[in-house]
Amino acid sequence: MSWGYWGIVAGLLTMVGLFFVCMAILYPAEKESSRLSSDLSQSTEPATQGHIRSRHAA
Repeated sequence: MSWGYWGIVAGLLTMVGLFFVCMAILYPAEKESSRLSSDLSQSTEPATQGHIRSRHAA
């Protein structure tokens, strides 16, 4: 077979491999950021409300 054929095959395999690597990197990061943002919103709401209450009480 010719070099052109193997070049196309190698290029396609590289593109498919890169696609899976990018999905593996990006998808857990999206889950992690959504989990962190929900944790942050839960942890900051009581502190913010308490801070507002103390400000109003003073």
